[in-house]
Amino acid sequence: MTQLRIQLVASALVFLSFFAAEAPGQAPPGWRTFTHPKTGVKLFHDKGFKVIPVKPDEHLVLGRFDRKTPFRVKKKQRGRRPETFLAFVLDDAEAVKKDTLPTPVSQGGKKPEEVKKPKKDVIKNFSDYEKRKNDIHSWEDFMKKRYGGRLLTKSTKARLRNGESEYRVYLKSPYKPVGFLFIRKVENQTWGVLGFCDENVAKYFQKSYRKVGRSMNKPKGFVRVRDTSASYYKNKKLRGIPFRIKARQAMVKGWKATDTKNFFVLVHTKNTKLVNKIVSDLEAVQPHYEKMFPPVADIDAVSVVRICKDVKEYLKYGGPPGSAGYWNPAHQELVFYDATKDSGSRSKRQAEKDSYIVLYHEGFHQYIFNGLAEVSPDYWFNEGMADYFSGCVFYRGSKRLKEIGPNRWRIPRVKGTVDRPDRWITLEKLITAKRKEFYNPRVMGQMYAEAWSLNFFLLRSEESANHQGWREIIPKYYRTLKMEAERVKKLMTDETSLADKMKLYSQAGTKSTKKAFENIDKKKLEAAWMAWIRTMKDPWAAERRKPRNRR
Repeated sequence: MTQLRIQLVASALVFLSFFAAEAPGQAPPGWRTFTHPKTGVKLFHDKGFKVIPVKPDEHLVLGRFDRKTPFRVKKKQRGRRPETFLAFVLDDAEAVKKDTLPTPVSQGGKKPEEVKKPKKDVIKNFSDYEKRKNDIHSWEDFMKKRYGGRLLTKSTKARLRNGESEYRVYLKSPYKPVGFLFIRKVENQTWGVLGFCDENVAKYFQKSYRKVGRSMNKPKGFVRVRDTSASYYKNKKLRGIPFRIKARQAMVKGWKATDTKNFFVLVHTKNTKLVNKIVSDLEAVQPHYEKMFPPVADIDAVSVVRICKDVKEYLKYGGPPGSAGYWNPAHQELVFYDATKDSGSRSKRQAEKDSYIVLYHEGFHQYIFNGLAEVSPDYWFNEGMADYFSGCVFYRGSKRLKEIGPNRWRIPRVKGTVDRPDRWITLEKLITAKRKEFYNPRVMGQMYAEAWSLNFFLLRSEESANHQGWREIIPKYYRTLKMEAERVKKLMTDETSLADKMKLYSQAGTKSTKKAFENIDKKKLEAAWMAWIRTMKDPWAAERRKPRNRR
């Protein structure tokens, strides 16, 4: 009898320990707790997964989680991709309607006034676009709008608890991983986990993703995580304090932040040398942007500079494939990564130089966007001048500019194609190219290289310096664009849609280009420009490959 009691007590302790592990607030052994800073929703995840931050305009996805290496990978399976999942929360449509639509009012015994359905709002700014993007209230719409029909779902018919559902997900792509979608209905919300893995570990991760979904919970009385951000800036004399507080509150564990006069720098790398130079050079290069291209008004905006740990994290965050960095005007965010982590055959020093090229290039985009009051220049100027400033070289340990040299990425391309009519883009096509034409993957590299060389030629060559018309092209373009920016701003109202704003900006750029090149013999200019490229010294000839005889 005593032995039976001992067995019963031991069984009860095992049951209670398992229950405690599943209880909210305590992660099971080998798992970690993630808390979303805005909503307070908590979940548990395997410690083998690292958290990838979501973009500032993302209100539905709580976080993305990736494994650094595939789970239990064997030698023969080294080509396997690491497992990944995301967690999301959707408000039900009926609950949103109750919160937003007015209640019908009865007047003198008459029938309550019918509530008219609101018309679809016109997108007037990036904020409206952000609201439209996050206006999703069912998991079916989430899968359709976020993945464009590329994912198909089929019920797994697994034994689940009340309010739960689970689906097998099929991806339409050459690489076909196994996907699982776990859904929970909690009051007026839908909580979900969408994860992918390899077929070899499908059974394990089906249970793992289900466990993540079941661990999701929101503590009662939640206010906000990291509420110390406001007090951090209490006695600091910096611009854009509300913007900085918001950015700091949204930080993911493992990232560090630094404040400068014009920037809020977020880093996820231990390369302190790179970070310190970036923080210094960001501010050091600003006066040179301003000197050459004075802003239409004082700049009050503060921008985020996000330095990802490596190229994989950069791409997961949203970096365009094949790029080394990008400027997102909607979020006032400049994003790139520590290139020394993926240097390949390059030396670490050369990889750091590549990071600085990206920094000065994207920094110009950030400056010109705010300097022209959000009016975007034409692409030949915007990308060409960004590449021009990417050649900045500062004295070691100083904020003093040593020189603005040529862009080492562009020289091989232009020198290798200047005598290739099948590859060369004419001056007329270059300066009139719109977004779709400039960023066409087939010619984008050539567009960038020619835009840089044209701007460098107009600003730095002896041929341009000795020609009154050519040396005035860029100053005249910017003067006209500033006047057009001020004119366009006066035409806009609170009701002007974002699409109409983009059209006005495009027209301003086209008019400025036309003004800059009027009375210029373009054929003569192009001939001199191409001749200059042929004689230009190539300090990196060893890196230049001989072009093939095909496009």
